[in-house]
Amino acid sequence: MRPGKRRVLDKSTPMGTILYQCEQAKARIRAKVEHPFRVIKRQFGHVKVRYLGLAKNTAQQHTLFALSNLWMVRRSVAAGDAGMSASARYLRAPKRGRISFDTDLASLKLPPSEIKGINSRCGGCCADLP
Repeated sequence: MRPGKRRVLDKSTPMGTILYQCEQAKARIRAKVEHPFRVIKRQFGHVKVRYLGLAKNTAQQHTLFALSNLWMVRRSVAAGDAGMSASARYLRAPKRGRISFDTDLASLKLPPSEIKGINSRCGGCCADLP
């Protein structure tokens, strides 16, 4: 479905909601399929075939797709997250505004009233703090 038609779907009806969700699923799949082709064309400049013969062109395509896989995961490889799933990366990422269990509360230099509030919320597991 074209974007304009998708935009005017009536999401208040059950059929419109189902169609919208179906189009979302198709768009997710399309994005995953088309992204490697974009990397090959834009990053590596492969717009036309270079060689005569199927074997050489196939070998070049395999090489370019392997390189595009590396290109797409380059940030996670550099960060050391290469073998992790998305949920594992989420759990490993630092949480903003939260105090993790391995954080030393005394090193945060919080006022005593704040530490008492944290102790009461965590169930008293941090009772040894000043």
